[in-house]
Amino acid sequence: MNVFCFLWLPLFLLFWQSISPGRAGASSAWAVIFGSIVAVIAFFFGPFIEGGAFGFSQLLEIFVDLTGAPILAPMVFYALLLLFRLAKDPHGFASFTLLWLIPCAVMRGVEWFEEDDPSRLVLIPLLWSALAVGGSFFISLAVHSASKPGKVWGKLIVCFLCFAGIPLLSFLTTTTYWAFFSQKTQLGFGLLVPVFIPLVVAVISSWLKKPDPVPPSQEVTEIDGDVKNTLLFPKVSDTIKIERS
Repeated sequence: MNVFCFLWLPLFLLFWQSISPGRAGASSAWAVIFGSIVAVIAFFFGPFIEGGAFGFSQLLEIFVDLTGAPILAPMVFYALLLLFRLAKDPHGFASFTLLWLIPCAVMRGVEWFEEDDPSRLVLIPLLWSALAVGGSFFISLAVHSASKPGKVWGKLIVCFLCFAGIPLLSFLTTTTYWAFFSQKTQLGFGLLVPVFIPLVVAVISSWLKKPDPVPPSQEVTEIDGDVKNTLLFPKVSDTIKIERS
């Protein structure tokens, strides 16, 4: 389980970047630096909030230290990078957040392994992935709606619903962990379904929109207005030559 906590986020990040057009780009360095700083602070100083045994204080502790704030913080940070034009891709929230969380997962994995808490080693990385990709999916929907032609009020309503989905998804991830922590297993598995719906939709949507790669050995020639694709073997070229008769 410790290995799962260490490897899940890097492997999922590679998978997500292989199907998603969004990239953190040059801002990836910021994600690694500040993610490492936050991970070290959390490791040496412990929980930011000392929650109670039950009730609202326990939910607040779970949200701040485990399931909500650790994911929302890098998303807000990336939004500031976009605002100050230090990042360019408005669809790079998920990649930036997942990259930020990798050092956190490593440090937290060591801590949870020492505490002999296997549920956190598996559940927390999965919830982090769901909120990071799901929140990014809602933001992408809002950006896409705002860029489409149409009535202003319609755009505002769609954007409001999309941004309202982020705190709702954060609440669901927090409640899911609370359910497993309180040994309400059936409730926890039931909440996992709505938690992972945005992630599944985002993965399917990105996979369907993924462009087909062009083989490097493919030459396109135009003859009498008709385009014919010809494969030349062997051919060492990264460009597509167009010959006109």
